[in-house]
Parts: sequence; C-alpha cells; structure tokens
Amino acid sequence: MEVCKVIKAGSERAYIDRRIGDSKGFTINHDRRGKVSLAALYGQKPAQIQDYLSSTQRILATEFGRAFRPYAMEQVHATIIGLEGRRDSRSSRIINKNFEELVGKPSAMDINRVADLTSSLFAKPVAVQFGGYDSNAQYGFTSRGVHPYERSFSIQGTTAIIMGWPICYGEDQLTLDRLRRRFLDANALHRYHTDPSVVDNDLYLVVGHVDRKEVSDDRVFAATSRAREFAAQHPIHVSIERSDLSIVSYEETTLHPATSVAYRVPVSADQLAALY
Repeated sequence: MEVCKVIKAGSERAYIDRRIGDSKGFTINHDRRGKVSLAALYGQKPAQIQDYLSSTQRILATEFGRAFRPYAMEQVHATIIGLEGRRDSRSSRIINKNFEELVGKPSAMDINRVADLTSSLFAKPVAVQFGGYDSNAQYGFTSRGVHPYERSFSIQGTTAIIMGWPICYGEDQLTLDRLRRRFLDANALHRYHTDPSVVDNDLYLVVGHVDRKEVSDDRVFAATSRAREFAAQHPIHVSIERSDLSIVSYEETTLHPATSVAYRVPVSADQLAALY
C-alpha cells in the first residue's frame, strides 16, 4: 500500500472555538435543547482534507448540477456518537434518546461519566485512512459486509458520504467501535449498537445531498464510480486526536453552522447537562 502523509488535523485548523463559559447563567436555545452530538473535524480543516472533500464535491456537482447540494466545508464532520436526550420532568434525569426510541428503554445517562469519556477519548491519536482502497485487494476487514473500496464513497438515499477507517498495524483494528461502546457504561447508546453483534468502526463524513427526483439511476452510478476511483487513487491519512473533538448543540441534524454551536472538549458535567 502506498505510504501516505499523516495530516495532524488539530494543528492546522482554526477551529470554531466557542467554549462554554461558567455554567451558572448558561442558557440553551429551545430549538437546540437535547440535540447534542460528539463530533470530530467539525469546523475549519487542513488544506489537504479540504482538497479531498472539495474534489469529491466537484465530481458530484459536475455529474448532478443543481441537483447536488454540497455541505459547507466547516459543516462537514464525523459523528463519533450521538448524545441526544431529554430531561425527565419528574426526576430531572437526562434520558438517552437512542435507548428510549430504539430499544424502548428510558435509560438515564450518567452525565458525569459521559463528560469524563468525552474528555479522555483519543488521548492517543488515531490515524484514519480515507481512500486508497483497491477493489481487487483484501484488507482484513469489511464495512457492514461491504469492501472498503465501495464504502469509501457512497450515495445512500439522498446522502453523499465519504468514509474512512482506523489504520492499525498489529493492533486492534476496531478502535472506533470500541470507543463508541465505552459510552454504554454511561447509558449512552450508539445508534448502530442496538444489535450488540454489529460493528461500527466507520468514520463517515456527509459531503452533501442529491435530489434523487432530478437525477437518473445511471447518473448516480456514474457519479459514484467516479468518486470511488478518485478516492482509490488519492489516499490521505488523518490523525484524529482529542483537540479535534467538539460537543455540538444543533437545531438541524446536518449541523449547519448557522444553527449549531460547537464546544471544544473538555466540557464539565454541569456544562454538558446545561444543553438538555
């Protein structure tokens, strides 16, 4: 495999740095209350990552024209785990949305533990590879049973997604999956772990949406093929570390910058609880 430069994300980014201040008097917009996510790479990005993302967006814009709606660059992010929840009116405990809606179990999150976890993740940086996967080679893993060449870029419904995976030489390859499972100790369920046997080691970034009513299946196939070939021929390695993580309070699930506020970790339990 081609040796690629590892881009240290945090060192080159002018991050959206809106830290939570003193939790006393801290208020949350009603439309964002309880809509909380732990994200990586949210905000401005190093030039190499921007080039990779924008090149894919240009391919899609060429193929789809106005039917493709690209995300703003600082909007593109990788979700580590969704931390959505609601505050119980009687106990004031914060009920995890995924446990309640996907499992039918109204479990209260341990906010102290969630805050500790968000502050301790990626103490050892994790290198993630985007692109560079040959369709004819085997890499010792699949993503949802699919070869990484195909998963490096895909259009799922209307959503255009770039995907990468941790690079581990002789170490546990399931780095991201393990990190996400650690939140179970705090009663915070990753949405893809409702089935304990499911592995989610993907780091995925949405780059935009496609109006499928305006484009044919043939055009979707052509654009997907072009984007996958671009990814295969232009691998990059990105080092994700703690400074690349943000707690994002959002109105829209797209985390549009105009309606979202990002708080760089670490955040305290009181500051996190103020978002619900």
